[in-house]
Amino acid sequence: DYDGQIIWDLTLVETEVLSIRQDNIDIEYYRLLSDLETSSNPILDPTNYINQDLEETVYIKIINTISNCYSFVPIPLQVNLPPLIEDFSSYEICGNDTSTVNLQEVSDLAFLGNTNEVTISYFNTFNDANNNTNSLPLLYPYQNVNEALYIRLTANTTGCFFVYPFQLIINEAPIPGPISDLETCDDDFDGLAAFNFSQQTMSVLTGLNPDLHTVTYYNSLDNAESDVNPLPSTYWASDQEMLFIRLQETFTGCYSIVSFTTFVRPRPDINIPQQTLCTDVGFLTVDASTGADGETYLWSNGSMTSSIDITSIGDYSVTVTSAFGCQTTSTFEVISSESAFVDVIETVDFSDPNNII
Repeated sequence: DYDGQIIWDLTLVETEVLSIRQDNIDIEYYRLLSDLETSSNPILDPTNYINQDLEETVYIKIINTISNCYSFVPIPLQVNLPPLIEDFSSYEICGNDTSTVNLQEVSDLAFLGNTNEVTISYFNTFNDANNNTNSLPLLYPYQNVNEALYIRLTANTTGCFFVYPFQLIINEAPIPGPISDLETCDDDFDGLAAFNFSQQTMSVLTGLNPDLHTVTYYNSLDNAESDVNPLPSTYWASDQEMLFIRLQETFTGCYSIVSFTTFVRPRPDINIPQQTLCTDVGFLTVDASTGADGETYLWSNGSMTSSIDITSIGDYSVTVTSAFGCQTTSTFEVISSESAFVDVIETVDFSDPNNII
């Protein structure tokens, strides 16, 4: 118990001191040599002597009852303390896919000295730890979320050991709510779009207390695992970019990582320039198709076909909607024009060169 005191049976040395049987003797024990010399303050119960220092010397006095002469022998006592263990009472980890805990990490917590001086082992019961039997592997497959284990620290030089009980606590990682991929339309044909993660955060926290959890976003799994370089709440993502969400429990630090994909859907690339209606033809065909599958069309005159025939001048528009619901509206003007004709021809004949204007 680290107090440095042990109950000694000093009489165990008599077999060594009195190797040859001697009659007519008395045996006394003393803490101090001065007391031995004056036969004062003897140790009254040498079978239950408690030392006062880690290293001290007591004395056995052998007295001849006939001559009253005596001899004495010093008995050095040395108390070896077990390795000093840090008082940690419990060790907590986050649950993992392998359902294992590395007990070496507990060793680093329990003993701060030179590990070459001690042997550290683990057990399921106190008796196993005390008897040093059925030790556990360092990569221990835990069975429950709360287990009582025992750590045994044994000094390599003296063999003194100490058994310390502790609780192995497994904190489960938070379970994120259902999430889906994010999709939006490209606003300027550059393949990028701004995504706000607020709605995604609400989905992840479904059934969880938002005050006890944090939600952060990353553009790589390594960053999410290391919790570095989180993304801002509004992030410009590219099409089919994979992003990662780290959902972390505030007090335990346990976390889950899930991923989702951003889709930046292209808008129909349609821009109809000014059109000219030839009056001698009487109609003009304008086509808004981009060639993509699944497009729909809505013209300002109510037509829903990919192209229309225009017979009068004015302002027109068409809204083209892609298969993903992305829209582009193009507005254009139709003006009229007559076919050109030759008004005057001036010819200079019999000249070299000949001229026609």
